[in-house]
Amino acid sequence: MDNHNDLFQERYENYKEGDNSFLKLVFDQYYQLLLLVAYKYFNDCEDAKDVVSNVLQKLLILSVAQRKQYLPEQPDRFLFYLKAMVVHKCLDHIKMKNNQNRIIQDNSIFSDENPCNFAEEFIENGTLTHLKKCLTPAELKIIEYHLNGYKNEEISKELKLSYNTIRNTISVAKTKLRTMYKSLYQS
Repeated sequence: MDNHNDLFQERYENYKEGDNSFLKLVFDQYYQLLLLVAYKYFNDCEDAKDVVSNVLQKLLILSVAQRKQYLPEQPDRFLFYLKAMVVHKCLDHIKMKNNQNRIIQDNSIFSDENPCNFAEEFIENGTLTHLKKCLTPAELKIIEYHLNGYKNEEISKELKLSYNTIRNTISVAKTKLRTMYKSLYQS
């Protein structure tokens, strides 16, 4: 048993000096244990393997200075350090997945399939209605073309008006809309 501990301690010290062969020993002796630790958090072998692999990769790319700074002095404390790394990585992974799911869920209210798209309903029935009231029918028609992605030249041809008329009308309409929008939300 002392032989094993001596070998472990020697390789650990060499690892802290830049020799990565220690990680092979860690992999051979502790990989299954680390998988069990990670599996406890995920109940999924693939996620557990990903986390343990990620932790071992991090250990592999640590610089000598980082190894000396972050790793425990005593080789017998390394296993606790390693387990803690796996646990923290599992928790980070869970947080990341929860955040992704929350973002997806939050964004689902904006999907076209959602019949209760509150933002769209508010814009269509609320603010936009008030903003449209400040435009003349001609300005409104030109702005609607503009908002639907038509270029000024296309609007000009479609409505049989000059390019400069279209450009000036859009500019005037945008100024009116900005002024009206500010007056609605300054209170």
